[in-house]
Amino acid sequence: MDDFGYLLMNSAKKLRHALNLALEKHDVTSAQWAILKHLQMLDGKPVTSRLLSDRLGFDKPTVSGIISRLEQKGLLAKLANTQDRRSFSLQLTPSAHEILPQLEATSQEVTASFLSIYTPEEQRIFVALLQKKLERND
Repeated sequence: MDDFGYLLMNSAKKLRHALNLALEKHDVTSAQWAILKHLQMLDGKPVTSRLLSDRLGFDKPTVSGIISRLEQKGLLAKLANTQDRRSFSLQLTPSAHEILPQLEATSQEVTASFLSIYTPEEQRIFVALLQKKLERND
C-alpha cells in the first residue's frame, strides 16, 4: 500500500489551501472557519479555548491567536466562565451567525470541487470512511 499518511496529509494540505483561497473573500482563514464551525456545532454550549485546542488539534497559542483575530473581527465574544474564573467561554456574535451560511456555502463548493473526480458512490464511501475513523478516534 502507498504511504497512506503522506497521501492523506498532502490531500488535506491541498484542500486547506483551496479553502483558504476561497474564504479570502470573507476575510476568514480555514483555521478561523474551523473554530467558527465548531462553535456553531456545539450550539451555545460553554466552550473554552482549551476545549477547542483539544478538539481541533491546534496548539493553545495558535487557538489564542485565532480567537483574538475573530474577536477583533467581531465574530466571537469572550464571556466570563462561571465555573473557572481563570478562563472564559466563547460565543458566536450576531455577525458570526450572519456570515456562517456564506462560509458554509463556500466550504461546500470547495469540497464539491475537491471530490469531483470521484463518482457519487465513491464520494459517499470516502466520506463515510473518514467519518468512521474520526468517530473511533475522538
